[in-house]
Amino acid sequence: MLAELAAALLVVMATPGILRCRAQAPVTQPEQVVDQVWQTVDQKFIDPNFNHHDWRRIHHELQTRRYTSWTQAYAAIRSMLQLLGEPQTRLLDPAEFAGLAQEFTGEVGGIGLVDIWSAVNHTTGGLDILHLVAGSPACKSGLRSQDRIEAVDGNPTRNLSADEVLMHTRGPVGTPVRLKMLRGNQHFEIGVVPEALTSHTVHALVIGDHDKPMGYIALAQFGQKSAQEMRDAIAGLQAKNAQGFVLDLRNNPGGFVPASRDIAGYFLGKGKLVYYSFDQRGTRTAWRTATSLMTDKPLVVIVNRATASAAEMLAGALTDNERAKLVGTTTFGQGMIHEVRPLPDGSGLVIAVGRFETPAGRVVEHEGITPDDDVKSDERESCKNWPPIDRQYEEAIKILQQSIAGFPNPVRPANSGQPEMMITRPT
Repeated sequence: MLAELAAALLVVMATPGILRCRAQAPVTQPEQVVDQVWQTVDQKFIDPNFNHHDWRRIHHELQTRRYTSWTQAYAAIRSMLQLLGEPQTRLLDPAEFAGLAQEFTGEVGGIGLVDIWSAVNHTTGGLDILHLVAGSPACKSGLRSQDRIEAVDGNPTRNLSADEVLMHTRGPVGTPVRLKMLRGNQHFEIGVVPEALTSHTVHALVIGDHDKPMGYIALAQFGQKSAQEMRDAIAGLQAKNAQGFVLDLRNNPGGFVPASRDIAGYFLGKGKLVYYSFDQRGTRTAWRTATSLMTDKPLVVIVNRATASAAEMLAGALTDNERAKLVGTTTFGQGMIHEVRPLPDGSGLVIAVGRFETPAGRVVEHEGITPDDDVKSDERESCKNWPPIDRQYEEAIKILQQSIAGFPNPVRPANSGQPEMMITRPT
């Protein structure tokens, strides 16, 4: 798997955030890897001022040291990267990088914890959960945002880095991960069974009534197959005469960026602006859709504070092109583009190489995207169930029904049969 990654000239991949993976030339000595990381940061890191550090002086200091082990080299690299002040720019050791790559391809399972939504508590050494991936095992097991992981499979988190904790939560599908948790003042233990989260990311249902059926599509994250899954979902809902669509992007941490652009095209058509990217030199690149329009029927998108990264790209494209109304709360605000570079010793470098703005020029980093209709709801429910019957969902349905009422009525195909229905409220 890693050999395939390293052989690729350019593989856009993702864990939470926006990641592109590039191969590197063979290097075997620790000091060469240290220098390679410095060179990469010097040439690619988004901040040309390197967080107000003298990057040439740091290079000189690194070159004067002797590295007799990979442990020493990794420590030097991590100290260097910490100076940049960008928490997602970091080194993954070979085990951590292998776990990330295997979870992305579905070779191992995950429980729904991701790096941008995890924060080390420096007082206790625990790992605080900020958000959880929608529909993930962690959500379904009852874990919540603001829970704290104190140990994973018997390993105290105070002795582990955040990436090491996340590595322990990945494993064979069906094999429980044991977590010791803290919620408020309550300690408890729980077993969570990993699933192949990136292998099935789209969940679609027909909702509403027989006269005006609507399509509900939840996109949990962006994987390599998400665009095809979305295409199949839209086609299936159209075959059941869906009059409009709700696209649920809540608790979506982002992911495989090409999927975000392809999905935007299904709702916008070819040649539409999805986002602008900016590199270290400030060069702006316009990224447009390359896929064909699948539907022009009314569309409402639900977002929340856990809608991040590539999901913010998609939401921004749909609202700035006046294609959809956004309902929910302001999004996460992850507007950085990260590149993952495999290193020859098997480790990997995650580095911020750019930032993005919406088609209307809205800055996403730290700001997020403000919805057209601000509606608060309990994130625990939107994380756990599809569709969640909450205020955000009900408001989205209300807006969609109003839009459908003003949209030209389509002709039902002959002999299409009745669509499968789902009640929009619990009975």
